[in-house]
Amino acid sequence: MARSLRQLKLARPKNTRLEKRILVIKGLMLIAAVILIFYFFQTVDDFKDGLKIKKKIGFLYTELLSFKDNPLFQKHGFDPKKKYYKWKQEVEILVKNPIYNNLVRKKNLPEVTLFEMALAYYASRGKETYLTISTRKEYDKVINDLKEEEKKEK
Repeated sequence: MARSLRQLKLARPKNTRLEKRILVIKGLMLIAAVILIFYFFQTVDDFKDGLKIKKKIGFLYTELLSFKDNPLFQKHGFDPKKKYYKWKQEVEILVKNPIYNNLVRKKNLPEVTLFEMALAYYASRGKETYLTISTRKEYDKVINDLKEEEKKEK
């Protein structure tokens, strides 16, 4: 009584519970792998975006130090009709960036914004105050860290 191959497959006892569990585990492993890959690429992108933001901060910080003693800035500040208003807008856009806020939360950036520092210079007519001195130290550290990170990238 030779059985056909088909009859043997049908006669095999089925353990559908076990097979379903295996399928669920395989599905969960696939989902976990996708999440890990997404997280890895997001972390790399956040790092690159963080560098871009720090570079922008370095540029705006250097500009602030160059115009803080300018008589036009000391007289008009951020009047919309004057040239330093554009700088203020660039800082405002930067501060609204979620990656910027994330860097501040992680203590990688000072809590005092460049605009607040600029207002302190405006109020003191370009002279150093306690706020500007302490904040400059923090921003100088950010610039130095940025230079080190750029060296590591090369």
